[in-house]
Amino acid sequence: MGDETCKCCNCGYEWKRGQDGQHSCSSVLRAEVERLRAEVAEKQANYEDCRGECNRAEERVGLLESYAGCAINIILNQVDMAKPEWCFVEIENDYGKSVKVGEWSPRDGGYDGVRITVEDIIKTLDNRHTQA
Repeated sequence: MGDETCKCCNCGYEWKRGQDGQHSCSSVLRAEVERLRAEVAEKQANYEDCRGECNRAEERVGLLESYAGCAINIILNQVDMAKPEWCFVEIENDYGKSVKVGEWSPRDGGYDGVRITVEDIIKTLDNRHTQA
């Protein structure tokens, strides 16, 4: 802005110094208000999305807390005390009751394994009271 020109800080209207600079910023300010309203609406929508995700996260934490201290125990027996070899015996809950969970799955090298999914664990823990 030079010495000869004045500029409105609200709308950018310019006039020569010494002349009447009277003008109306209302149309520019109305447009700015509408832009800000749209921005607020977008941020509120994003907040609602985030709040929903936070609620779902809180539900997951609550679910995990309800399983605190629960376990599925895989029971092994050392076949030969002189060798570090173990034999699978069973899977049981904290009450010592055998539970059917997972499925046998062949592994490389002639081994077999038990594959236990997260869903298997949750289902077993959900049934922990009926298995006692």
